[in-house]
Amino acid sequence: MLSGKRAKEHATGGATRSTALLLNRNRSDLPGRARGFFDLMLNGHTHGGQICLPGGVPILFEANLPRAFGASAWRHAGTAGYTSVGIGSSVVPARFNNRPEITLHQLVRGDHS
Repeated sequence: MLSGKRAKEHATGGATRSTALLLNRNRSDLPGRARGFFDLMLNGHTHGGQICLPGGVPILFEANLPRAFGASAWRHAGTAGYTSVGIGSSVVPARFNNRPEITLHQLVRGDHS
């Protein structure tokens, strides 16, 4: 697995760009990948814990990551990110206190001055 500067160079083909976006399926190293090398990370689903306490507090994640990265928008080390809770289930065919979601992101060019 590539990490850090080598990962960004590999992902971008070495091109210089004003914005770097990472579409990330593997959630196991989100904090490691979000070290400011990418401006935005859109991450695969975590089921949001799938079974949550009232208020959406997950009891257990299917991924080994801090809770702050498990669902919704987050920011870490200069990288903005979003992790979807998805629409399905895993292990137990049910979801409690955790609504499924399909997320639509609209990316618009901003002024970088």
